[in-house]
Amino acid sequence: MSPSFKTNQLLNVLTSLATEQGRVGNNINQLDKHSKLALCGCFSLGIDAGNGILEVTQLTEVLFANGGLIIITLLFLRNMIQESGKDLETLELSQTKKEKEIFALRCSEFGLTQREVEICELVREGLIYREIADTLSISERTVSKHMENIFRKAEVRNKTELIHRISKKNNSS
Repeated sequence: MSPSFKTNQLLNVLTSLATEQGRVGNNINQLDKHSKLALCGCFSLGIDAGNGILEVTQLTEVLFANGGLIIITLLFLRNMIQESGKDLETLELSQTKKEKEIFALRCSEFGLTQREVEICELVREGLIYREIADTLSISERTVSKHMENIFRKAEVRNKTELIHRISKKNNSS
């Protein structure tokens, strides 16, 4: 069965119902297909074909039904936005963790030891040698010696170059 045949059948049924209910006159058969569809659509919405206006009770019903639909849609959208915000926070946390793992992996590509990787992470956070020493419970001289080894292995001269070199996606520079 083609969609056109189904549409014509539906149109005939709606036309018959509209005629039986007295909503339209017997001359409906003289109208073209699109006019019949529009007229039957008006009939299904409860619009009187004679004067083309909604009755007060029908208007109230339409307003409440459509208003309720709009409110439900807005509530649904608000909930979706809130859930998306929670998903974004979760994603950001997972990316932060992944970023640290990538930083550690890049450090190890330069042949840095685990302790040197820890020191690089603290340097990246902006700590000075004294704060790094306090955090790791080692002497400031030990931190300085580790930094010398890190600079040599990464082939850089200072902390800024080190962080830039390790953070870059392409370590070939």
